[in-house]
Amino acid sequence: MDHVRTDTVRFIYVALVAILCTTLFAFVFCIIVVISFIVILQVRIQFKVAVLTYKVLHGCAPSYLVPFVRVPTYRVAELFAPPTL
Repeated sequence: MDHVRTDTVRFIYVALVAILCTTLFAFVFCIIVVISFIVILQVRIQFKVAVLTYKVLHGCAPSYLVPFVRVPTYRVAELFAPPTL
């Protein structure tokens, strides 16, 4: 009878270790997925800001930015341009 109890305890121990390892693996996997999404989102935001900055600086800003952006005219940009040889 003691042998059955030992086997049962050993089975429960192995099952708990397996559940713990599976849970830990799932947790680590979820953390990795969340970090990956954050990095991808950050790169996409940086790209979007870079594209909008380029468009604003080259005078082709989207219409929804017109109230917030004052694009300099060619004459003003010419005054601040470095001298050419």
